[in-house]
Amino acid sequence: MINPNKKTLVLCSHIDVVPEGDMNSWNSHPFVFTEKDNLWYARGVCDAKGSVAAMAIAFLNIIRQKNFDGNIVF
Repeated sequence: MINPNKKTLVLCSHIDVVPEGDMNSWNSHPFVFTEKDNLWYARGVCDAKGSVAAMAIAFLNIIRQKNFDGNIVF
């Protein structure tokens, strides 16, 4: 339960992958991982899974602190 008298830290992101859209707009197949010129191409290679995992670890570390006196929303 959130205490309205305390400051609140919100950790927010997304974990969706957008649709592939027009297949003719792709230079490589969107469902096949392709590396070209040190860049990665495919659906989902640039999303927020890493940052969501980092926020989950941060959330756990924050709530384990005995001196944390606020609200946290993940």
